[in-house]
Amino acid sequence: MPKRQTDTEILDQAWFQDMSLSSKAIWWFLEKRVDVAGIWKLDIIQMRRILKCKINIERFLREVNKDYDKITGEKIDKKRVILINGGAKIWVVNFLAFQWGNSNSVVDLRYGAVRSGLKKIHEHGLLSMALKEGFLRVRKGSEGVEEEKEIEKEIKRLI
Repeated sequence: MPKRQTDTEILDQAWFQDMSLSSKAIWWFLEKRVDVAGIWKLDIIQMRRILKCKINIERFLREVNKDYDKITGEKIDKKRVILINGGAKIWVVNFLAFQWGNSNSVVDLRYGAVRSGLKKIHEHGLLSMALKEGFLRVRKGSEGVEEEKEIEKEIKRLI
């Protein structure tokens, strides 16, 4: 049974506090069900059976991807979860970095779980976006953060 780290401060975050109860349940469900890369094949029926609540993915995505500007307090968009593969799968974009990253969310290629997660992200055609959007920062060993081209080359070598 895989073990997952959890954010003990999530209850203090305004974006989470503002979500509906059903969206909070979906977030909890995804934390438990996604693979090492943060990806889960969308199955609304399974989700409904387990959570025992109405599932509205569009509402969930609106609520989970909202945040607030720290200075102005204005609502802003923040990508946390997105639909991929034409809506067939859902991706918690910072899952790998949260689970396996250091305090700056930098993941290290020396770890098998990181390589496995990066491979899945690459297979879904999301690696370039993940690096550009800042969902992932990668390094190899004690070296500094790698450039996107070097990461893709290294992942292809490891596959």
